[in-house]
This record gives sequence, C-alpha cells and structure tokens, in this order.
Amino acid sequence: MFLEELSESLRSFLPKNCLLIRYDLCWQSYWAKETEHFDENGIWKGHPDISAQELRFNFNTENWKFKKAGSNILPAHTIDLDLSPDADILLQRMKPKTPYNIKLAACKGVSVTSKGMEGMDTRYELYTETALRNRILNEMKYSEAVLAAKAQDRRSPADVRLLIVSYGDMPLAAMFLAITGSRGSSLYGALRLRRIVT
Repeated sequence: MFLEELSESLRSFLPKNCLLIRYDLCWQSYWAKETEHFDENGIWKGHPDISAQELRFNFNTENWKFKKAGSNILPAHTIDLDLSPDADILLQRMKPKTPYNIKLAACKGVSVTSKGMEGMDTRYELYTETALRNRILNEMKYSEAVLAAKAQDRRSPADVRLLIVSYGDMPLAAMFLAITGSRGSSLYGALRLRRIVT
C-alpha cells in the first residue's frame, strides 16, 4: 500500500514516456517465515511462482498494478551468519573444501583490503565487467553515493566500507560492506571471471 501511494505521488514528476518504476528493496521476504516454504530439514524452498508473488504484492492495493520483475538486482536470498565464534569454529562449520580454499588463497597471496574513494576506479572496473554480464549497468556516481553516504550524513547508522580482493596487483572482486550495529551486509558485489594460473 505504501509503495502504491508513493508511486502515485511520484507520477507528476516522471517523464511522460516513463513506463514503470522499479523497486528493489532490502525488505524481508513475505515468505521468509511461512513454514510451508521450508522442507523437512528447515531449508527454504524459495519463492512461490510469479503469479502468487504478484497476488501478495498487490494485496490491499487499490489498482493492483504491481508486477514481479523478471530478474533481481539485489540478492533474492539472504544467509544470516553469526560471526561471534572465533575463526577456527567458523571454519569448522563450513563445507570441507571451503576452509581449504580460504587457506590456499592466503598462501597464494590473495588479500582483502578496505578502501575509501581512492578504490572507486578499481571497484567500478570490476563492477562494469559484472554488470555487462548481467546486462544492468549504473553510472559510477551511483556507487560513489553508497560509499559517501556516511561521510555526508553523520546521522546515518551505517558504516560503509569498500572491500577489494586482489591477487598481487590484480583486483579480482569488490563489494560494499554496510555495518549497522552488530550486523554487516554485503552489497553490490563485483567479480572478475578471468582464470589465474599460478
């Protein structure tokens, strides 16, 4: 209902040839707590079919005009991981090959660094490669706004960091880590798909 009202309020500000408004919201899924969407082992079975999603989106709206987008920009699934145990316990809880690959990457010289605005060119290069594969590309100022939000608004509860993974001098991946209180969220990941031979 709120999004419908917001959309109608924006109508007069939009170009005449605007066909739709897309919302990609970091809201909890309607189906996250409904037991029929989990199997007997407690594993989530995923979203219901598109027609059922659209029925739920439009519930209590006046015009029933919400449609499910063909693809998701923000992650469609979320995994909550408690990071309070020490590193050894976290590694023990992973699938056997994951700790091996983490240790191998460290031995081979793969590193993770936290950057500020000086890392934006690197991040945008990686993001462009990822975005072209996914056919969705935003301007660099969009990414800069994510990192600059905290600096420009001291009331913002989020501390946003740009993390870049590199092999030697070659950047491999980047993401924004948004920290609010005791929660950290990975946003807008970018990944280079070139194979590295060592």
